[in-house]
Amino acid sequence: MGKKLLLTIFIGGSMYGQIGINTGNTIDASAALEIESNSKGLLLPRLTNHTLVTDPTDGLMIYDIDDACVNIYAGKKWVNLCASTGASIQCGDGYTTETVKSIEVTGQNGVSFLVTDSGELMVAGRVFNQFEGMTDQFNYDFNVINGPWPSGSVLYADLTATNSTTALYAVVGTTDGLYYQLGGSANWTKATSYSGGTITKVQVSKSGGTSILDVNGDVYYTSSLSSDTFSKIASLDAVTITNIVAGGGNGTSGGTTYINYAWATGDTKLYYWETDPTNVQSHTFTSGIADVDSGGKPRNITPTMITLNNGDLYLIGALSYYGLTGTDFTTPLALTLTPIDRALDSDEKVVKVGVAQSDTGHFVTNKGNVYSHTDDTGWYHEYEIKVSDPTTVDFSTPGNLKGVMAIIDGNLAVWAADDTGTGPNTGNGDPIAEGSGISPAGKPTISTPVYVPICTKN
Repeated sequence: MGKKLLLTIFIGGSMYGQIGINTGNTIDASAALEIESNSKGLLLPRLTNHTLVTDPTDGLMIYDIDDACVNIYAGKKWVNLCASTGASIQCGDGYTTETVKSIEVTGQNGVSFLVTDSGELMVAGRVFNQFEGMTDQFNYDFNVINGPWPSGSVLYADLTATNSTTALYAVVGTTDGLYYQLGGSANWTKATSYSGGTITKVQVSKSGGTSILDVNGDVYYTSSLSSDTFSKIASLDAVTITNIVAGGGNGTSGGTTYINYAWATGDTKLYYWETDPTNVQSHTFTSGIADVDSGGKPRNITPTMITLNNGDLYLIGALSYYGLTGTDFTTPLALTLTPIDRALDSDEKVVKVGVAQSDTGHFVTNKGNVYSHTDDTGWYHEYEIKVSDPTTVDFSTPGNLKGVMAIIDGNLAVWAADDTGTGPNTGNGDPIAEGSGISPAGKPTISTPVYVPICTKN
């Protein structure tokens, strides 16, 4: 009888373009479907992961078991409704809110590069020597650099401070090739010796050594940007590399440091070299590599953190990080997590890592939980942050400061890894024009992430 009655309700309701269940004869005029109950709820389809849905349409809702939250497909991407909405800062009239592809912050003076999905390069921070295409000598808001490359062509960018806080090395990979800026110079130069395919990632170290990963999985390298002598690393031809990182190291200042890394996601072998691309070394893990990050490019002794497909964490470099003690080391060492406020769930594992110059570090789990580390507290769970797509998170922390900048679900998030220092300029809540109103060089006091829109002119 119950099934027949329910069918009758739906058939009858469709005659009037509205359906009501337990509503009597009254249905809200704005509702196509209205359900009333004093003791029961609406049960959505429960999927182990939202990625199981093929070709979703905007407005589709499911309960994601991995996320432990309702997910809605909106704006051509999945949105986790448990994620923090952050501050209500909005772009002003005549400006478009950009989604963000990557971010990089230098370790000495807090200058940040940000690349948008629309292919623009934006810069923020206290820029002592201007970049060509900038108009503001002291620029704290993110603003577009109108470099010599075609507008909207930037694919990836990286920068690092030299030994001086007044000079930067910077590289910009575009659909038009590679452009670079030497430390102390404001002008961009187009690399003439790079002969690879479309650039997917670029990484520069404090010495000016630069690695390029192209769409074919080939790695090109020069030990000095000033020489502009990029050549393909022949020893890596046997495997299609999917990612590269520069920075970090394994020795004290003046000692041996491996500052360039390359790997294929899911492969067990990590490749690394210093300044000689004919001397590439490797380490083989027991499980495939999920992610690698190496922080603190201006310093030689900051570590490299590695997570594997099974969730294990490893460290290369300085043992003064993450609660470890001892001397620096050249081979990966297993890193044991000791969260102070909760342990990982039995089916939860690390999928993404981030390393800063100080002993501040970060990781994201397959359930979208974000963890941070400080020398004062150890690892702790960032309760305010829930990530809907953990594998796309991009961390960058300015030097030995505690402020965190991260790309989370395409948005720029800023928060503090501890409660010291003076906060960044997050604006007064009024609509903003081009830029974010965030000072990456500051030590924010905010523990809840502030999600700041990145605005460009229409």
